[in-house]
Amino acid sequence: MEVFPALISNDDDANLLVDSAKGAMAFLVADFGFSTEITGETSRTVLAYMLPTLFFEIELDWRENSAFLLVGLMQDGRRPDGYYVDSAGRKVRWHLATVLSECREDPTLNEAFVSIRSVANGSGAAAMTKQIEVFAKCLRVVVVDLSLVRNQLARSSQ
Repeated sequence: MEVFPALISNDDDANLLVDSAKGAMAFLVADFGFSTEITGETSRTVLAYMLPTLFFEIELDWRENSAFLLVGLMQDGRRPDGYYVDSAGRKVRWHLATVLSECREDPTLNEAFVSIRSVANGSGAAAMTKQIEVFAKCLRVVVVDLSLVRNQLARSSQ
């Protein structure tokens, strides 16, 4: 897959990051039955992992040289259009850390929240690699019981 990095030093570095993300998230497909979709643009590459009711997106932002972990609810069996807000003006994507911040009474989810926040401000290839590793570790915890995340998304969508 071709990616279009703006600030990563070269295409090889960007392709390594995409491959790293795909490898780190492979358990979502193998162990939990997620389907995948990868899209590339000039400014970012998005690796989407989908179940019938919700999705996770690993966004590799080539302008900010940073990775982001977004989550949202599927709409009519598809990921919604737009970015944070869809074409109808509804919020459809949240940073997983934001969702987890509302579930902090659960010690395991609180630890995932703290882990994501600890790598949030990094930039560059090494920081993106660390962000991907942390995202995978946190998703291994979150996917065990998606009901808390799904319920928080439903409340946030109203």
